[in-house]
Amino acid sequence: MISKQTIKFISSLKHSKYRLKYNCFVAEGPHLVSEFINSKFKIHSIYATQAFVDKNQFNNISIVSQRELSRISSLKNPSNILAVIYRPNYKLEINKVMQHKKIILLDSISDPGNLGSIIRTADWFGVNSIYVSMECVDVFNPKVVQATMGSLSRVRVIKVDLALMLNKIKNNNIICYGAS
Repeated sequence: MISKQTIKFISSLKHSKYRLKYNCFVAEGPHLVSEFINSKFKIHSIYATQAFVDKNQFNNISIVSQRELSRISSLKNPSNILAVIYRPNYKLEINKVMQHKKIILLDSISDPGNLGSIIRTADWFGVNSIYVSMECVDVFNPKVVQATMGSLSRVRVIKVDLALMLNKIKNNNIICYGAS
């Protein structure tokens, strides 16, 4: 059984304001949860149905009913497992930018599915870091997290002032290509 307070907390993470306030986000589904468990991300809590726990090897899981899971899920058809994960505290460090051979700068991506797909594709091509403008959709929006299919656990995505970032790149003689 899950408390009303916990249901309220997890449900609030569907909104950017509360993801920032509590410094957490939600990942749903066995693949996504597994990717984050096996990454550097810190797990706050994991919730799953008894049927899922009986068939899978996950530790430290709170068992919930399918109905309770539906209440805390942001998906139309909820999976049998959901994790609350702490947001990383990435900072812009120009020396790290210069170490990476491939980085991506994104400006004003407003569609969560598009941002998630870009992160997933960048991961496939070995991109270590993505820098997004302040106008981009929240990286930890449930739709972005879902669309990355776990790539968010490997690719650092950092919100930056894009003009400042481009200036730092220029001042450090880093070659930059642009497209619109």
